[in-house]
Amino acid sequence: MKKQMMAAGALTLTMLAGCSAGSPAAADKENSTGAGTEKTVQIVAKDQDGQTVLDESVVTTADTLTGVLENSDALQAKLEEGQYGTMVMGLGGLETEDWNKGPWWTYESDNNAVCQEESYCPAADDVKVEDGDRFVFTFSSGS
Repeated sequence: MKKQMMAAGALTLTMLAGCSAGSPAAADKENSTGAGTEKTVQIVAKDQDGQTVLDESVVTTADTLTGVLENSDALQAKLEEGQYGTMVMGLGGLETEDWNKGPWWTYESDNNAVCQEESYCPAADDVKVEDGDRFVFTFSSGS
């Protein structure tokens, strides 16, 4: 009987360890960086004068815009965690040096389902990407 109780306890511990390894937080991070199907996402970046400094078609398995930016060396993306999610601090070699003064990176999409549904693009962590999505980033001081 004692052996059966120990075996049941060991089985319970193993199941609990398996459940915690597959926690939602771990799954969310995995999905943002590359757990989906392969797709092509176009990223265009424009400087303060409206000149295109980057135009890349990125082949990715990332499920979110954050994942696309994190996983492509060609984009030269610099990201930081902020109060409302991941902030784009640099792209195509242009970086925000002072968050209080700008210039900052903003982005929009004329075909991403999330951006169209919301009438604006939310935080990059919340933008689910699909094959053929196009994002235009603008480096602007807002004036």
